[in-house]
Amino acid sequence: MDADGVPIWYVFNQSDMCSPEQPERVYIKTVDMDHLITYVPEKTATRKVRSFGEVGRCNCSACNWCVDPYDLFCRWCGARFTRTEYERSEA
Repeated sequence: MDADGVPIWYVFNQSDMCSPEQPERVYIKTVDMDHLITYVPEKTATRKVRSFGEVGRCNCSACNWCVDPYDLFCRWCGARFTRTEYERSEA
């Protein structure tokens, strides 16, 4: 609070469906701001690399989107890759 007792910032949760223990997202707004700042929990995923002989593909485990094996984040869902799983398919 500032010297006049007015809150400098406040946090509120607009989602009715999330639990109070871990909110879906948190909005932060100061008294003088015209817009909200949104903080969302970090989403993590695994790169799934499957090879078919000399040809292969790499997918995000969270959304199954095709990604580059060197990406740090999924371009579709925004999940951060924490590890890579390799699988060789015999076809």
